[in-house]
Amino acid sequence: MRVLSIDLASLDPNDLGIALLTSDATIRVELVPPDRLSLMRPLQVGPLADALVALAEGSDCRWIAVDGPSGWKHPDNGLIHSRVSDRALNAPAKVGLPGHVKPRPYLKFVDFSIALFDALADRGYARLASAATPAGVRTSVEILPLVCWSRLNLPRLPAKSKCTPEALSGCSEALSTLVSFVSPPGHDELQATIGGIGVLWQLLGWSDRIELAGSPPVLLDGY
Repeated sequence: MRVLSIDLASLDPNDLGIALLTSDATIRVELVPPDRLSLMRPLQVGPLADALVALAEGSDCRWIAVDGPSGWKHPDNGLIHSRVSDRALNAPAKVGLPGHVKPRPYLKFVDFSIALFDALADRGYARLASAATPAGVRTSVEILPLVCWSRLNLPRLPAKSKCTPEALSGCSEALSTLVSFVSPPGHDELQATIGGIGVLWQLLGWSDRIELAGSPPVLLDGY
């Protein structure tokens, strides 16, 4: 089993974290340099989706995990400003009805992320519909690395702007108790890796190890 996991950026390709996780005796992690995708700045949804699908297909990955919202809030979910998953996981961005995000500065990133999921679906990687989705079906799935650190009882990785070399090294060493890195990871690659672990466990059928939050995606008024 293999998973392509992405710590998403919406502007600079160099801020992408790209990890290929393979189930082996342990979890083997191959880090993919962003320049391997040959993307221009600023990032555009279509070329990024094309590059990710090509990488997934070339690496025999049926599931693509993305650290970013996959859809907008359903108007009838019982919440005022957020999705069910945002509430369950206390996500930093509360994704509301189309075009509405709290805090407001997250809007551009959220809009980009949802458009990327649309593009991946157009290319054969539909959003995860349920826990029963077979491992062999091409699927895109939203992840939230931020909460994975605490769920796995590991020291939380600080925000990139506040992360010291010592903190980065400590989190890398802690995560290395669960995975085996082929090369030393950076901040974005650590986020991609920890977010992809649960997806790989899902593919292996280890549902007792993971938490799926939210409601099945639906298409409503074109969103």
